[in-house]
Amino acid sequence: MKKFVPGEIARAEDVNGNFDELKQAIDALTGALQTGAISLGNIGPGDNTDATIKFPKPFTRVPKVFLQTGNQRLILAAYDITTTGFHYWAYNNTSGISASTELMWLAVGL
Repeated sequence: MKKFVPGEIARAEDVNGNFDELKQAIDALTGALQTGAISLGNIGPGDNTDATIKFPKPFTRVPKVFLQTGNQRLILAAYDITTTGFHYWAYNNTSGISASTELMWLAVGL
């Protein structure tokens, strides 16, 4: 990245080079984050549910996957994470039925 000095005239090829470098960085970041959500419905006491989630676009490297739900009764896990998707598991370890909720996920492949 060319640094410019106040008062000096910038050369067009330096400015264009900086824009090209910035575009490559933005493109890399854009493809490095993906999110999604699915409905879990109600999960009974001691019950669990699991399924596979496929990423909208494959990652170039195996991402880190973060899970969240709006229900405090549920324990969540992500496993078998690949560049194309992951498996999730949701378990209700309480004595009450869980309210219907969504499983929200964020995958980061930086």
